[in-house]
Amino acid sequence: MTRGHVDRVLVRTGRHMDLSANELSVLLLMVSETRPRDWTEPTTEPMCFSMQGNLARRIGVSERSIRRIEVALEEVHQFVRKDVGLSGQRYCLKRSNGTEFRQGISLSPLIEAIPLLLKSTRRWTRRYRSAGNSN
Repeated sequence: MTRGHVDRVLVRTGRHMDLSANELSVLLLMVSETRPRDWTEPTTEPMCFSMQGNLARRIGVSERSIRRIEVALEEVHQFVRKDVGLSGQRYCLKRSNGTEFRQGISLSPLIEAIPLLLKSTRRWTRRYRSAGNSN
């Protein structure tokens, strides 16, 4: 699965996921802030290292809103896992042996949820069309 695939799935399924517009916007931004190769390498977790202040400026909300959204994405929707330092640090350090030490927002739970999101969206679409709607 590539980062582009994940973007398309989120845009397609967003209205069916019970996410607010801001939650979906932040989730899409977090996905866009990951390295593309992290989505295709099986041994690497896609992680967002952007600080809350940077995310807030890009979306146009307060840092406090970003904190609330991150909690909702982790605890309510279970699409992310916070793996940050004690003071909220997010970074990726490359060690001399080539391995990385990473602290950030992991999007691995989102990858695991994608098949279920697609299945529930197909079910919703069938019900919507069978009710006589043409969209």
